[in-house]
Amino acid sequence: MTRPKIEMNLNFGVKYLGNGIYDITAPMKEQIYLVIGKEKAMIIDTGMGIGSLKAIIDDITTLPLVVVNTHGHPDHAGGNKEFGPSYLNFKDLDVYHEMVTNEYRISDIHKIFGDKGKLFVDNLIDYSDDLLPYKDGDVFDLGERKIKAFEVEGHTKGSMVLYDENSKTLFVGDAMTIKETWLFLPCSTSLQHYYRALLNLKNLSLEVRRCQAGHFPNHMNYSLLDKKIKCVEKVINKKDMGKPFKTFAGEGRFVSYHGVSLVYNPNKIE
Repeated sequence: MTRPKIEMNLNFGVKYLGNGIYDITAPMKEQIYLVIGKEKAMIIDTGMGIGSLKAIIDDITTLPLVVVNTHGHPDHAGGNKEFGPSYLNFKDLDVYHEMVTNEYRISDIHKIFGDKGKLFVDNLIDYSDDLLPYKDGDVFDLGERKIKAFEVEGHTKGSMVLYDENSKTLFVGDAMTIKETWLFLPCSTSLQHYYRALLNLKNLSLEVRRCQAGHFPNHMNYSLLDKKIKCVEKVINKKDMGKPFKTFAGEGRFVSYHGVSLVYNPNKIE
């Protein structure tokens, strides 16, 4: 699956995945998920906060909403203000306070789109500091549907994945992606910390039928976890130290294994 082209409009795409789960594609192609329970519905991430996500949600459900951020980055928590209190692993609190502000998100939009990003800037949802903490092992009861949270540090210290036992779906945010899991950012942990987090996740022996990530390609099976572990091991075992890789947010070294990849900081392996 190739990454979709980002167009300058405020359109949201909505796809029903079955079993009470909606996949919502935001204007910057961030992936947001809505999970419907008997008594409540959960929003997993709120995107960059461009345009009204709430208007889309209101067309789908009138249930009370539980809003959960997989981590504290602006493209996953920028739309929080439309919904009131939002859950965040407070290990990412400093990251959130720095990067979800209007000023930071506007700067990111300019870095990516230049002057063409004016439509996005003009329709940015305001920053919100209305947060509630959650942590590894917490369970959200939506009514005949429970979502359990697990910490997978690496991309950020507070990165979380969310497991829906009803559908056997693991929502992984940016913690475990097919393409270029970013581990080179100042807020990222060492590669060894990420490796241990992946092994801990594997040792849970969850029954996972599909993984849903925060960006395209966003749908994958759980073999992704083993491939990601092998990809990290290539660096740790010094079999492949990768090649230079640049992004708008900085640069690191790119390593791949059987279709999955990561970008790491060579000064933060241990």
